[in-house]
Amino acid sequence: MHSSPDVVAPPAWPLDPSPAPSRRALVAVHVAAFAAMSLLFPRVGAPAALVGVLAILFTAVRSGALYGAASALVVSAGQLLVLFLLTPPLLERIVGEWRGMGTLLFVGLGVLVGRVTDLRREADRRAADLDAALAELQRSRAGLEALFEHVDTAFWVLDPDLRLRTSNRRFQDDWRRLYGRALQPGDRPVRRGRHARSWAEQYARALAGEVVFAEFHDPDHDPPLHFDVTLSPIRLPDGTVDGVMGFARDVAPRERAEARYRALVEGAPDAILVCRRGVIVSANPAAVALFEAADDAGLLGRLLDDLAPLDDASQRPVRPGTRCRRVERPDDPPVRLEAADVDLGEGATLTFLSDVSERDALEARLRLTDRLATVGTLAAGVAHQINNPLAYLTANLDWLDDELDRLQGRFAADEHAELGAVVDEMRDGAARVGQIVRDLALFARPDAEGAAAVDLHALLDRTLTLMGSRLRPGTEVVRAYAAKRRPWCNEGRLAHVLLNLLVNAADSARDDGRAHRLSVRTTDQPDGGVRVVVADTGVGIAPDLLPRVCEPFFRGRRDGGGAGLGLSIGHALVDAMGGTLTLSSTVDEGTEVVVDLPAAPTSDDPTGAPPAADRPLKILAIDDEPLVLRALVRGLREHGVTPFDDPRRGLQAALTQPFDVLLCDANMPRVDGLAIYAALEAARPSHAARLVLMTGGALNDADAQRLAACPAPVLTKPFDNETLRAALRAVAAAAQPRDR
Repeated sequence: MHSSPDVVAPPAWPLDPSPAPSRRALVAVHVAAFAAMSLLFPRVGAPAALVGVLAILFTAVRSGALYGAASALVVSAGQLLVLFLLTPPLLERIVGEWRGMGTLLFVGLGVLVGRVTDLRREADRRAADLDAALAELQRSRAGLEALFEHVDTAFWVLDPDLRLRTSNRRFQDDWRRLYGRALQPGDRPVRRGRHARSWAEQYARALAGEVVFAEFHDPDHDPPLHFDVTLSPIRLPDGTVDGVMGFARDVAPRERAEARYRALVEGAPDAILVCRRGVIVSANPAAVALFEAADDAGLLGRLLDDLAPLDDASQRPVRPGTRCRRVERPDDPPVRLEAADVDLGEGATLTFLSDVSERDALEARLRLTDRLATVGTLAAGVAHQINNPLAYLTANLDWLDDELDRLQGRFAADEHAELGAVVDEMRDGAARVGQIVRDLALFARPDAEGAAAVDLHALLDRTLTLMGSRLRPGTEVVRAYAAKRRPWCNEGRLAHVLLNLLVNAADSARDDGRAHRLSVRTTDQPDGGVRVVVADTGVGIAPDLLPRVCEPFFRGRRDGGGAGLGLSIGHALVDAMGGTLTLSSTVDEGTEVVVDLPAAPTSDDPTGAPPAADRPLKILAIDDEPLVLRALVRGLREHGVTPFDDPRRGLQAALTQPFDVLLCDANMPRVDGLAIYAALEAARPSHAARLVLMTGGALNDADAQRLAACPAPVLTKPFDNETLRAALRAVAAAAQPRDR
């Protein structure tokens, strides 16, 4: 505290208080006095009386008035006793000598001296108490000064003339910030500074006995200053005002912090509410937008549980310490919210609401992707085992069909027709099994191989024509083709997706006979892509089933038909082509599927296939499955086929023997087709150009990448004889002249 120190010195006493003697000491003193009086009395009476007086004085000085009077009585009695015992004849003469003094004189002397001793001791005690009080006062003053020096509030005291008596460090710092100089004790703050005149009236009110609350602003200061000021009168016990005590707190930092908090809350993407006992008392703009209110006034006074009730369908919180709420939308799905509450005390709660609907949708897609990956792992494990038998089954059926045609004359017409129908049914069954395996394989490694610019409208027209028999009578088909661009994708796979979507749309017609409309729309997208929308006015899909329709093996048809792979395969195919497939539906109103596809690049330079060779070919066939080799030999009987079930022997033959085409399985133990291609490329490059690979599709990621990097053509099992012959003729026609 900046003030003039008041020095208070303790008084100096001439006598120091001494402890009173014990009773044993007093008895010893009196016994000694009696002995001295006994020895001195026969010769002279005055010395004996003097000894008694000294004993009385000692007792009074050391023990006080009460003990002094008692000592006088004892000494007087003792003197009389000594007088009586020693010289009875002289008693009369001695008593006469003591007549002027007597016992009363002794008692008065003892009381007087003892009283003086008592007064001295009382003065000593009061002086000690005063010293302790002064020391305590000094400690209290030091504590108050330390308190006022370190508080974050300016404090000062002015006398009735408004001169500074004392102040703390914070007052001096704030004054120096305002006016660039310190204020010394004795200075008048109302006579200095730009704001002195405006404060003179406030101090006058405080000197008049009023407690004044005021504010001080200095917006021109950097940073701006804002103080809350309190001026209190200092009253003496008689009620007189002896000055003014002032307190000033700088609230500018708090206001800046509040401004930052408001900016943070106002700009937060999540809804932030302040509720008191469940009633909204404050809301940020994100909350206004979430609840679709005109402004925050439309939310104030409303119950949070009415606007966003707890989501009973989601018992498990999204994160610890949070709860799930939902906001209903009349025309849209409900918005799911993650609510985190902070208790502010006194029934107030700060609530953060985060929209987790998109995150839930992403998690659902991730779960679907995980399930698709599981199906893909299963498909990759069984594809090779299924495709190899299908390969020789398909080849043998083709051979059997050719044999039936060759032996047609040996059978009756009806027998030949029936055998042909059986072969066709077996071929159709094998083709369906092969298609299912290929569809499942898409989940393992969906890709967009064979991508090209597709005539989307022509493809849609062909697909609609193909499924014409699935349309119920009276179904209205609406074509709205507005796209100018062509999508870049695999035409066969896109046809597969569109066929599944159109079949689902056709099968969704109601059974009550109401008209059914199926519409197909195409539009160009701003990002350069092409959008296909397939919509129907059918029965729709229930909200609880909608998230599952793209799961593998989920059957959404009312009749329970289908394998449950249509939409899941379509989803995987569209993803593989770089597009997206989204689905929305309303019960009893219909379903809409949106397929977004990437656009074709501006330049397109397709290469034509080389002319096919019609002459018989010399073919080397390498496969670790003997039945596949037998089917190849049987199906390619017009060519010369040399089979090898040992890859090492087949590679040796390919390096040493002339041939037109080398047909080799890509998936074999010890030496696979890619290793054979690498060996041929190193030793006989012209022979490597004649290689055609066969695969059952069961490749891991590394082998799939190696196969994709290999320039040799690849046939996926199962394949029919016509596909095989076309591939062999193309390779033979494109090969360079052979080294014989």
